[in-house]
Amino acid sequence: MSVSAGTKLALVLSARDMARKERNLYGKNGSKKLPSFGSIDEVVRFFETHDMGDYAEQMPEAKFDVAIKRRKYLVAIDGKLMSKLTEIAKSKKLPAEKLIKSWLEEKLLEPDL
Repeated sequence: MSVSAGTKLALVLSARDMARKERNLYGKNGSKKLPSFGSIDEVVRFFETHDMGDYAEQMPEAKFDVAIKRRKYLVAIDGKLMSKLTEIAKSKKLPAEKLIKSWLEEKLLEPDL
């Protein structure tokens, strides 16, 4: 048997003869063959009980974009103050968060700070 450079081979050893169905679970290089699925639910159920690493070489390449969003910070606001902010925001037909953000930006951009 000739093997080209970079080819990895693995020998599946067993203390008993495997049935044809069992042998068919493994590819030529000894890695498990990924079964075909009819739905995403089947894929999910399969990988709930199987290690995805056993099938890594057969997985399709995934390309995706990552949108990095701005960080958000939580700030404690007194209940009475928040009620007043919410009331003002409703009158302006704005979410309270947006009103607070715009007020902070206005205050921080004032020249006499």
